[in-house]
Amino acid sequence: MEYPPSICIAATDLPESPSAQAEEVAMRVITHLLDARIDRTDLRGGPTGLHDFDATVGSRTLAFEVTACIDSTLARFFAVPDRDAIHWGVEGLRRSWVLRLDESTMLRGLIEVLAPLLRQLEDAGVTGLGKPRIDDFETFIRYEEGSTAEVAPSVIEACFAAGIDTAWAIVREADEQVVVFERRSRHGSGRTEYMVTEEVNRAARAKADVLGREAARRRDAAHLFVWLDPNLCREGIEFAMWSGYPSAAPRPILPESIDHVWVAMWSLTPGEGIGYVNVWEASRDGEWRYAIPHSA
Repeated sequence: MEYPPSICIAATDLPESPSAQAEEVAMRVITHLLDARIDRTDLRGGPTGLHDFDATVGSRTLAFEVTACIDSTLARFFAVPDRDAIHWGVEGLRRSWVLRLDESTMLRGLIEVLAPLLRQLEDAGVTGLGKPRIDDFETFIRYEEGSTAEVAPSVIEACFAAGIDTAWAIVREADEQVVVFERRSRHGSGRTEYMVTEEVNRAARAKADVLGREAARRRDAAHLFVWLDPNLCREGIEFAMWSGYPSAAPRPILPESIDHVWVAMWSLTPGEGIGYVNVWEASRDGEWRYAIPHSA
């Protein structure tokens, strides 16, 4: 399998807060990619509602707003309006799970079928499972760090036969354990690059107002940086960024206030991880591409 390119950044002394960490990583990534000078704008005690930082590249100044797809996404999982799609306290599971289902899969009685399969995935240390891409015959399986077990092929086949398109283990909060069902992207199994654009489009709509304010309009261009947390983001995103191809993803739909968008996460290429970042970028009317060092 061809691994996506990654860039190396300093990953030491990062803040503990997920949102603050996302901003710090974004500043380091943009400094590396654009050889930019960074100036924080949204400072404690200063004016409220400003974008997060400015990046000066040559004679141009770019306004950047950073958003982390972490807690807000999990909140959507827990706020699914179809309460039959949420199953609390499935006996014997150590983690919470988010399952993206084939479109025709029926929910009635499904949890009773899937619960023993999820237990077997956990026993083998599996934290991520995904069907192959349309043009790739390799099933995606992610194991927790340090795991030496291997899930039986029959378990994987049973998961797919039951209607699972992707399955992702997420952090279990205190004593609350949940299995959440979501419908697969209408674009078909394996085309999980679509989920990257879906996530970015949501983030762009949410941040359009900040980058449309006067402070950002005075800059030469407005950029949105979307950070995807590999543990607490939508189940398909990690698979998409690990094996996906930017050219396979639909173009993002950016509001008028946003000129350019970046999307990034820690690299999942074996031997890399924290300190290495996979980055996509796209302009308003352009296609996704891998981000490499270049001038604005």
